Amino acid sequence: SLFEPGGGAGLLNYVFEGLVSGDKWGSAVGVVAFILIIGGAFGIIMRTRAVEEGILSVIDRTKGKEVLIIPVMFFLFSLGGAVFGMGEEAIAFAMILVPLVIALGYDAITGIMITYVATQIGFGTSWMNPFGVAIAQGVSDIPVLSGTPFRMVMWFVFTAVGTFYTWKYASKIRKDPTKSLSYESDQYFRDDFDHKDMKVNFKTGHMLVILTVVLGVAWIIWGVVQHAYYIPEIASQFFTIGLVAG
Repeated sequence: SLFEPGGGAGLLNYVFEGLVSGDKWGSAVGVVAFILIIGGAFGIIMRTRAVEEGILSVIDRTKGKEVLIIPVMFFLFSLGGAVFGMGEEAIAFAMILVPLVIALGYDAITGIMITYVATQIGFGTSWMNPFGVAIAQGVSDIPVLSGTPFRMVMWFVFTAVGTFYTWKYASKIRKDPTKSLSYESDQYFRDDFDHKDMKVNFKTGHMLVILTVVLGVAWIIWGVVQHAYYIPEIASQFFTIGLVAG
C-alpha cells in the first residue's frame, strides 16, 4: 500500500523506515530521522518559491491598502513559525520585505518585526511545530499534539498582541520616519527602491504547492487526533507533502 500507520512499511513510509533501526518510537534515531525528513520536505517547498511568491502577491494585492501589510504579514509569519517551525528562514524573507516596507513609509525595524519576530512568537506558542512541540512531547512520553486547544488560544493571543504593538510602532514611524533608530541606514532603500520594480510571479504551480501544504497539515492533525499517529507516521506524512510539492 502507499501509506501504512502503526509503524508499517507502505511505499511512502520507506524513507523513514530506511533511516531507522531498532526502537523508532521516540528514540534518538527516530527523532534524528524525523528531523532529517521534515527538514528535507520543507527544503523542497522553499525551493519551489511558492512561499516567497505568495508573500509578494499579498503585498501586490494590498496596494493602496498598505495598512493591511502589517497584520497580514505578521499573521502569516507567526503561522509559519507555529506550523512548521519557521525561524532562520525568515532572515531571507526579511531581506526581501525590509526594502518594501521602507518604500511604504515604515522602517527596517518594522520589516524585522513582521518577519523574524513574528516567527519566534509563532514558534514559542506553537501547537504543532514538529521541531519543538512534537519532538518534546514524544521524548516526554506524552500524547503528540496534546494541549492543542490551549496552545492555539495562546498563539492567537500572543500573535494579536505582537501585531498590535508592531502596528502602533509602524504607524508612529510612518508619521515621522526620523523617530526610527534605523532612519539613516534606511535612507539607502528610500533612495534606491522603486515600487514598480517588484515583479510578482505567483502562478498556478505556486498555488498548488501552498494547497498541498495546507491539506498536508490538515492530514497530519487528523491522523494525530483520530488515529494517534506518532513520529513514524508524521515523518512519512511530511515526506509525502514534500514529494507532492516537488
